[in-house]
Amino acid sequence: MSEFLKRFIEAALLAATLLIFVKLAGLWFALAYTKSSFIMATSPELFTYISVSTIAEVKQITTIADGIFVAATVVMGTFVLVKTLLFNDLTRHPRVMVKVIHYNLTGWLEDGQDMYPKLFAWGTFIWLSAVLIAKDYFATGISLALPLVAGIFAMVYTYQVFSFLDTHISDMISYIYGSKRKIS
Repeated sequence: MSEFLKRFIEAALLAATLLIFVKLAGLWFALAYTKSSFIMATSPELFTYISVSTIAEVKQITTIADGIFVAATVVMGTFVLVKTLLFNDLTRHPRVMVKVIHYNLTGWLEDGQDMYPKLFAWGTFIWLSAVLIAKDYFATGISLALPLVAGIFAMVYTYQVFSFLDTHISDMISYIYGSKRKIS
C-alpha cells in the first residue's frame, strides 16, 4: 500500500472519529437542553434509533445538534487548515523559520507526506458533513443558515487546499526551470 494511502486512511479515521463523536455529543446535548422525552429503540435490522414524540421536537433537537456539529466542523477544519497551510507557508521566509526554531514550534511543521493526506481526508469529511446537514435541512426543515454555512465552509476549505497545492506545484516547476531562486 502506498505511503500516501496509509496516511490518508489514518487521517480519515481520526477525522471520522472526531466528527462522529461531535455529532453524538451534539445530539446528547440537544436532548438534554430541550428536556424532551425520548425512547431508544432497536429495529430488527440491528439499528438503534431515538424516537421523540412530536415533529416540532425533532426539528428543535436536530437544529441544536446540527448547529453544534457545524460549529465543531468549522473549528476543526479551520485548525487543520491554519496549522498546515499558513504555518508551513510562513516558514518559507528565513526570519520566520528562525522564530519557529526559537519558540520550539518545529513539531508543527509537516512535509507533503503528512500534510496532503491530512488535508484531503479532512476535506472529504467536511464535504460529507455539508451533505449530511443539507439532508437534515430537507428532511426536518432546520434553518437554512446551517447548510449554507457548512457548504460555504466546504467550498472555502477546498479552494484553500487547492490554492496551496497550486502554489507548491508552481514553486517546484519554477525551481526546476531555474526561474526562481531557492531560499537558503
